[in-house]
Amino acid sequence: MTDPSLQLVRQSIREWRDVSVAKFREEILPAAEPAVLRGAIRDWPAVRARLESPSAMASYVRAFDTGATAETMVGDPSIRGRFFYNDAMTGLNF
Repeated sequence: MTDPSLQLVRQSIREWRDVSVAKFREEILPAAEPAVLRGAIRDWPAVRARLESPSAMASYVRAFDTGATAETMVGDPSIRGRFFYNDAMTGLNF
């Protein structure tokens, strides 16, 4: 179930579609308030690939693979994204 307080925030943000640079500079930026810009990135290569198919998106991303490794940290959902010390301060919580 969605938290009702989040719903209120979502409803209070104005949405804009097909925003030109001029409209952004003259109307949206001076308002100095949150704005949702629908369609703003639809021409980005990754977005175009995803609109084509999940396979096309995977191929697009795979093209950037250099074979390098990356370090990651994995924590239990119970830490709620907060990587820190454990409750006893004797180790880490992940």
